[in-house]
Amino acid sequence: MIIYLIHKTEGYWLSGSSKEVLTHLAKLFNWQNLHYSLNQKPLIDQAHISLSHSGSLMAIAYHQHAIGIDIESPRHISLALINRFHLNPNSPLETWCLKEACIKLMDDKHYLYKELPNNLYHEALDIDGYIGQIVSLFSIDQINYIELNESDLI
Repeated sequence: MIIYLIHKTEGYWLSGSSKEVLTHLAKLFNWQNLHYSLNQKPLIDQAHISLSHSGSLMAIAYHQHAIGIDIESPRHISLALINRFHLNPNSPLETWCLKEACIKLMDDKHYLYKELPNNLYHEALDIDGYIGQIVSLFSIDQINYIELNESDLI
């Protein structure tokens, strides 16, 4: 599994900026037939990808098996959100990331409210102070991180 990391040098990643980055990555790495599901999940022919961005960091996971990734900058989660989404009160942000990554894996936004699958493999991520989770229905092997230069991709 590869996780590509792209730090924005100024400001934050805006909504929609990921499509432009993915288009450049598809050309750079010869990812065939980049397209999107009805829920806007990015898809390619020869492998699986998942993307998340928070603040100035974008993370794109690439693997032979279906995956989901979510990263978040550290922040407080209110008790109201903890209760509404049934988050673990001892680690609500990690649980939030797990649910968001599962949404991306399953291409189903209802996993924010649903119980997570019993056969879900997950790995906690700590990337430059960002908290995250990567999930799959298959065991997660070694994760290789590759830093990319923002200026080469946009």
